[in-house]
Amino acid sequence: MQFPLAIPELTPSITEQQTFPDTITIKAVGDIIRVRMDRQGIPHIDQRFQTVRLMRYLNNQAFPKNPMKINQKGEIVVHNSK
Repeated sequence: MQFPLAIPELTPSITEQQTFPDTITIKAVGDIIRVRMDRQGIPHIDQRFQTVRLMRYLNNQAFPKNPMKINQKGEIVVHNSK
């Protein structure tokens, strides 16, 4: 049974930054709030991260060379090559 997906809300914030010498800077800039709607339109937390997988897929299809990526936890991270 398929349920319609709710549009995820993006929470902008710079939460963490990691730097690796002479390679990449990774910066978490936001989170996807995982929400799915049931058939009656009632939103529920997406425990199976299907919303995150869909957002990651759509982002990669539309912008394959974009430094912004979505990790498995739904965090939006930016990879900057040095």
